[in-house]
Amino acid sequence: MKKTVCIVFALTTLIHAEPEAAIQEPAKPEIIEVANTEKLKTLLDKEITVSGSPNATSNISKTGHFFYNFDHSEMIVFCFSAGAATFPEDKKPAALVGKKILVTGKLTKYKEKLQIAIRKPEQIYIIDAAAPPAEATKPTETKPAESDSGKAPGAAVK
Repeated sequence: MKKTVCIVFALTTLIHAEPEAAIQEPAKPEIIEVANTEKLKTLLDKEITVSGSPNATSNISKTGHFFYNFDHSEMIVFCFSAGAATFPEDKKPAALVGKKILVTGKLTKYKEKLQIAIRKPEQIYIIDAAAPPAEATKPTETKPAESDSGKAPGAAVK
């Protein structure tokens, strides 16, 4: 009898429970442009997501550290060489120049400059792969040079 009462009570509770209250989607992070310095300064020591396009001064230092720099921004994204070793080619600084990316990490200051120090390639998400320069999109046609016999050099002559 006690088991029946417990089962009925449990079923009644489940039926009357509000499913929306139990399941909540995680809040989507606010995305801040890297050029929005004033907003960034208010978020020091917080986990944030920024968006921007690394510029041509982004590089890999002699010691293997990655630096992702952005135009019109006082912020950099930095990766120590130990973490940088795990990055695939498409997430290295030179590969991301001109592409719109999202970077998630803790915003700190180093030598009075805002930075996010990343450790894993998963902290970078490529939003928009910029189109390659026009010269790179048109394949150049190369025809083999012809010899006096009218055949390509090295071709067997019968």
